[in-house]
Amino acid sequence: MRKASKRLPLEEWILAQPLKNFPGGGKYDYHSRLSSAVNYFVTKIHPYVETSVALRDGLFLTGHGVNHVSTVIRRAGELVGDYTANPNRLTPYEAFLLIMAAHSHDVGLLLGRKDHETNAHKVLTGLINLLGKDMVEVRAFLRIAQAHGGKINEDKDTISSLPPSDYISCEKVRLQYLAALLRLADELADDRERSGEELLEHGLLPPHSEVHHAYASRLHSVVIDHSERAILLNFDLAKSDAIRTFGKGTKKVLLLDEIFSRTMKMHQERMYCMRFLREAIRLDTIFVTIDVFLSPEKPGPPFQKISYKLEEKGYPDISAKSVHDLCPDLKWTGSALKQALRQSAKG
Repeated sequence: MRKASKRLPLEEWILAQPLKNFPGGGKYDYHSRLSSAVNYFVTKIHPYVETSVALRDGLFLTGHGVNHVSTVIRRAGELVGDYTANPNRLTPYEAFLLIMAAHSHDVGLLLGRKDHETNAHKVLTGLINLLGKDMVEVRAFLRIAQAHGGKINEDKDTISSLPPSDYISCEKVRLQYLAALLRLADELADDRERSGEELLEHGLLPPHSEVHHAYASRLHSVVIDHSERAILLNFDLAKSDAIRTFGKGTKKVLLLDEIFSRTMKMHQERMYCMRFLREAIRLDTIFVTIDVFLSPEKPGPPFQKISYKLEEKGYPDISAKSVHDLCPDLKWTGSALKQALRQSAKG
């Protein structure tokens, strides 16, 4: 794996790139454009997202503010890996659009959780004015952001709603690739930095939100190991965590079961996103380690270490699908062909 000291954070890397490497060949100051846009998000938008959801929907979400966006951008850089030396991983302009999409992906929550993926444009009029009303560029990063979850036209395959690539400001941009990077980075950004751990410990969270914060607070390490083509997750679980139930919507669940459920969702997201990332990135496995301690305050080995590996295995099971499910444009059936042949004979 490439040493972290040789990898610049994405924003710093963009600001270190000559302006000639961006659209216009130096005509436009993308350094200032990025700095101004990030400042707009950080001061005008992100501080109010969680409060708005709490007021509108009565939900106390895990972090969706500045810290979460910073983690998403950091994870995206870790997913890309050696972008400083390999232009196939990320171009400077793609990195700019990716960061803009990362800052945009949850801002629709200001209007409520429902359909928040598709509502970003409704709250970013100030940003559009700041960017000089360049709607081609704005539409590009908002479409990338929109594909991070939910549905588009009632279809959960949101990334495929984008063209694989397109020319934006005369630069070729891999839209599906960037959308998959953002989506997977967002999935991997649900760690302890996002939790309301103090509120959870003092019983101040609404019951329906408890397990989401508990899961995040116990995930202390997320590592992307390109040499092993793996994602490594490490959880730290106290006995008190393991034996109590946490609220999840209208139900009560055990935290270990929630970890199993959430890591399976992550496995599904990894398989989905890899479909669009494999040209430059390959991550085949998720390794999960859960250390369970009787008394986490005391040093010593865990009472129990639970480890498992999530990967594709066995022969793919498509028994629940027909060829017509996979190929909706395929209109022929055996009976339809038989009928057509009979009709041709009569003619």
